Amino acid sequence: MSTWIIALNTFGEAMRKKILNVFLILALGSVIISLTFTFLTFRQQVDILKSFGLGLIQFWGLFIAIIMGITLIPQDMDQRTIYTILSKPVKRYEYIVGRFLGAAMTLGVNVLLMGLAFLVVFLIKVNTGDDSAMDALANYHIGEFFSRFHWSAEIPGLIGGILMVFLKLLLLAAVAIFFSVFISMTVNFFLTAAVFIVGSMSSVTESMANNPETSPLLRVIYKGFHLLVPNFGNYDIQNPLIHPDVPQSDIGMYMVKAALYGLAYTIVLIVLGVLVFERREV
Repeated sequence: MSTWIIALNTFGEAMRKKILNVFLILALGSVIISLTFTFLTFRQQVDILKSFGLGLIQFWGLFIAIIMGITLIPQDMDQRTIYTILSKPVKRYEYIVGRFLGAAMTLGVNVLLMGLAFLVVFLIKVNTGDDSAMDALANYHIGEFFSRFHWSAEIPGLIGGILMVFLKLLLLAAVAIFFSVFISMTVNFFLTAAVFIVGSMSSVTESMANNPETSPLLRVIYKGFHLLVPNFGNYDIQNPLIHPDVPQSDIGMYMVKAALYGLAYTIVLIVLGVLVFERREV
């Protein structure tokens, strides 16, 4: 019960933060602006819109995940509200888990809103063809537009892509919250960003670790990075979504494996964070 109450309070506090709301507004505005890509062929516009939309959700989501993850616990310590929380019948693990669940809920709502805006923009585009969507909506009667409306077979894949972005951001938030237990916000910001960059290059570190031309010492170092740093590259499935005509392996099974990997790694990070926090004086 305490964990759930802390999670709800964290969610409420995060949704009231102006900086997070600014990021959300910028993201929604950026997705809508993508309707202006009318200087290319229709197929090129659709492909760019898919890439642009998923990229924007990830880009703005990164700021939300990192800023929220690095501030939740240090902010309580700076404002000394953590003493009030822990003086009640709240265990330390309930506090950490509650903060993480609140961050997950906040990320979920933000990604949901950005994802819905992206899907609406995408459907408008595929239903207005080569015309400027804004001009088409302005010229058509609403009833006429909806009478011409048709669903797109690409929507389920795009929903899967949005889900992968959410899982990536959730894992990133877990990294930031884990570091926030024992380092300052400034150091945490750069460290979390560095972990994300290295984790996004997982294919490179794996290749270097298996390259026989790499020196043994460097192969061990690259192997360590590949195994220890979260593999954020697992969630980059934009290519098959943007170009569905290219033959692909079972994308559904791949997404399930990526989700299980992220869940397992997230649990490990939260458990480690709890263990460190249990031994820390506050």
